[in-house]
Amino acid sequence: MSNETGIALSAHPPLDAVENVREVVRVMLDEGMNPEKAVIAHSDLFFVPRDLRILITDPESWRLNTDLARELLGRGFNISIDSFGHFQDGEPVGILLGTAIFGICTSAWTICFIFTVAALIFVPRDIKNLRGELRSRVSA
Repeated sequence: MSNETGIALSAHPPLDAVENVREVVRVMLDEGMNPEKAVIAHSDLFFVPRDLRILITDPESWRLNTDLARELLGRGFNISIDSFGHFQDGEPVGILLGTAIFGICTSAWTICFIFTVAALIFVPRDIKNLRGELRSRVSA
């Protein structure tokens, strides 16, 4: 339709993998689409990984990765940086991060409780044994 009318086309490719964006671009080019008349939406979602595990374990992943944007621009496509302010783009990370923080805090409090109970059991016993040892040394 874009080739017939000259109207620009905004494509919203699946955002779960870079390969899906490339597949959409491939299909557009195979169909004779003029890349200058195409806008690939939400391209900013590929600037950093959205996988919390990667973000936590690989500090380098926080660096801005513009490889896909450069690739698309190099092939003549326009890109749209339009995901800022959307709740959904940070929500999975926020939910996972909240769950991770809750798990860490719960684990820390559980460990503190275990150490407190252990101290309440062993410290008085050790004090009693130490006092007995000191009495026996004084008597000797």
